[in-house]
Amino acid sequence: MNQLPHVVVARALGAWDEFLSATETSTNQLSRSPQPSTSLHWIPPVAGSLKINCDASWSKGLNRGWGGIILRDNRGNLIDGRRFKISATSAFLAESSVLEKHASSLRP
Repeated sequence: MNQLPHVVVARALGAWDEFLSATETSTNQLSRSPQPSTSLHWIPPVAGSLKINCDASWSKGLNRGWGGIILRDNRGNLIDGRRFKISATSAFLAESSVLEKHASSLRP
């Protein structure tokens, strides 16, 4: 079953928000010191600008994984997106390779 990329992204973001909501209570109950406030939601760029978001998954045993990168406008509309295989020797290198190798392939 093929789905449009923006539908997949919206479902993934919804699942992520649901996960954060479910784990927030148990994490806060275990914490004894105040935690810094962080934004858990996507923050849009200023009007007339575009924003790139990326992520990677990586397997230490295999030294490979998957990367994804999306380009959205200030209203959150998906402009472009890609997924691809990654070869890397660390999670940090997997994450950085997403931007280094694939950001230029996005088309506004």
